[in-house]
Amino acid sequence: MVLEPKLGGLFYEDAGKNEGFVWATVIALHSPNHLVLRGDLSPDFGGPAISYLKFILEEKKGATTLNLQDTIMGTISQKRLKEIRERWKILLDGLMKYCVE
Repeated sequence: MVLEPKLGGLFYEDAGKNEGFVWATVIALHSPNHLVLRGDLSPDFGGPAISYLKFILEEKKGATTLNLQDTIMGTISQKRLKEIRERWKILLDGLMKYCVE
């Protein structure tokens, strides 16, 4: 996974050999604590829909908290919505927490 931290930058999966998948584009950046991405959900991923992801870093009592807001507009099933929530939980509570600590 690659995130280009600039306006218009891509958030994409690089599978090598010129293959991969663009998940989203950076549409707002307020350094150092606010990032907004816009991505398209194709029918293969539960769409058609548009996802707006907002990441906000907040410092409280000497600790930094990452808040995520995922707003999805369009057609998406409740089953797919539940899967998306579960994947974010795995990513944020597991993998990402391990990396930042």
